[in-house]
Amino acid sequence: MKYRRKCVGCGQEFETDHPRQKYCRNIKIKTCRICGKQFEQVCEAQVSNVCDNLECLKLARSSGKPNIQKACKCCGELFTPKTARNSYCGKLHKAICDTCGHEFEYECEKDANTHTCKNCAGKRWKRICKECGKEFLATCPTTDVCYDVHFKQCEICGKEFEVTREQLINNSIPCCSEECTKIKRNAAIKENIKNLEYGWNRATSTFTKLCAYCGKEFETNISNQKYCSGPHYRICKICGKPFELSGQQMFNGTETCSDECSYIARTRTTLVHPDIFIEWESFSSNPEQWIRNTYGDIAPTYYQLSKDLNMAISTIQHKLATKNSEHLVKKYVSTMEQEVINYIKTITSSKIVHNTRAIIRPKELDIYLPEYRFAIECDPTATHNTTKSIIGYDLGISKNYHKDKTDLCQQQNIQLLHLFGYDWIHKQDIMKSIIQHRLQIDDIKIYARHCKIKLIDNSLAYTFLNTNHRQGYVSSSINLGLYYGDELVSIMTFGKSRKSIGYLENSIELLRFCNSLYTTVIGGASKLFKYFVDTYNPFKIISFSDRARTSGKIYPILGFQLDHISEPGYVWVDTKTDKAYHRMNAQKHNIKKFLKYDSIDLSKSETQIMADHGYVQVFDSGNNVWVWSK
Repeated sequence: MKYRRKCVGCGQEFETDHPRQKYCRNIKIKTCRICGKQFEQVCEAQVSNVCDNLECLKLARSSGKPNIQKACKCCGELFTPKTARNSYCGKLHKAICDTCGHEFEYECEKDANTHTCKNCAGKRWKRICKECGKEFLATCPTTDVCYDVHFKQCEICGKEFEVTREQLINNSIPCCSEECTKIKRNAAIKENIKNLEYGWNRATSTFTKLCAYCGKEFETNISNQKYCSGPHYRICKICGKPFELSGQQMFNGTETCSDECSYIARTRTTLVHPDIFIEWESFSSNPEQWIRNTYGDIAPTYYQLSKDLNMAISTIQHKLATKNSEHLVKKYVSTMEQEVINYIKTITSSKIVHNTRAIIRPKELDIYLPEYRFAIECDPTATHNTTKSIIGYDLGISKNYHKDKTDLCQQQNIQLLHLFGYDWIHKQDIMKSIIQHRLQIDDIKIYARHCKIKLIDNSLAYTFLNTNHRQGYVSSSINLGLYYGDELVSIMTFGKSRKSIGYLENSIELLRFCNSLYTTVIGGASKLFKYFVDTYNPFKIISFSDRARTSGKIYPILGFQLDHISEPGYVWVDTKTDKAYHRMNAQKHNIKKFLKYDSIDLSKSETQIMADHGYVQVFDSGNNVWVWSK
């Protein structure tokens, strides 16, 4: 994000990536105070008035005067301090007295009085009393109440009584007597009891409420609590990224994801160009009117709005969603997304909802089939990587972007399939088969009781898995095949637990399981797994299911228990070919061989090296880690 600032040193405007930068750091022409020659110098906090000539530097040191200029904390002018700790220039300046209106002189020093002259110093300020309207002289310029006696009418009995000046300032006005105060207090208690919200339990002294954000029921002993303990999600108003916050943060109105964004929010009027800030405020208050005035009858895209408003696309999407104004924007549908929609229409006539934010607010679902509670997120590499953004920002999406959508769909009992661009381009038949299987409309259905189990060699497993499994072949020690007649229709492979992906001592890993494309083998996984357990008598088995692409429902059926959910993993995708590669290829001991380039600077990070060679980082949703024990 770029910030437009005004240099404290030279006063020129400049752009910077850092929100707290005060100096432009541009090259300026200075005149040496010793030799009088001009020299170049970077505009920064400490400005030297002596050139780099050794003789000039010696003369400057011998003079006993420092050659560094500072800005006076009182008047802001540059001066040469006598000592390094001196922050005030000590010069005489003229000002107008706020009390008498006459001109006076003051000296720049600590706690210098720049508002009143010496004659009026210690005198009072002319003010108007907010209670009686009289003009008076106050010792403080913000005082609103005069020093006269004031009277108020009692709220209970109607009598007038005297109130002190402190009570008026603090708005803590009591009744005329203790009896009236008790009556007022008892009336307030009765009113509170009368207005108690639903769900009040006198036995436990708790309220049963509905969360104002997620709608869940929760118990609390705080009468004005609106939100449950969470988790809740909100879009950061500065960077536009979604972040998790607690019920207390919801109650406090937290709108930023980090301390950096909070700082930017507090100083927004100075960090953002005023014209841009005014435009954003106008858009936020009435998006429909702003879009009509700016673009006329032509509906803009989110990219156009992001460019014109200098805001992240996600921030604009969230704002339009809260205003129910999403229909004003011309939605961009990627070629990949349109191809998926067209394919689904060829295999089912069920209702298709696309580009909706009503299901997992505030996030969007690209494709949703309500009949099946099944959703598809189309993730083209150009827009769904963490390395490079296509809309002008330094970085792409967050590494938890796909995981957050998976979590939200899981909470709504919706199966979400992340359809990554590199899978759709290079393994489209496999992904179409997965979609058909999720919709339970496979072309071929076979019962496992009509099939036979055989051990198969690695070459046959290699061919079958590369044709029918999204991840392809992986080295294994035991390959079990399920045959329907003479045709291989299903395969399950086992091997030692891999240390690179997850390791349990004395355990076997279930590596791969898949059926032939567009084929469902009913009971096939159970038959193969039971055969393996009965034959090889394993003590413990570990396996992993990709949350971005599989539901993992088969594992509880086989007797596995969910151990934990791993953090999102990533692959490196070549932007030229849109082909994905395992992250181990980018490790420092492999990267030269992988990139086929010997002159790589290994002092750079993995991300920097891969980005320089045209690769982007794409994260998934993490893995479900399953464990079976004997």
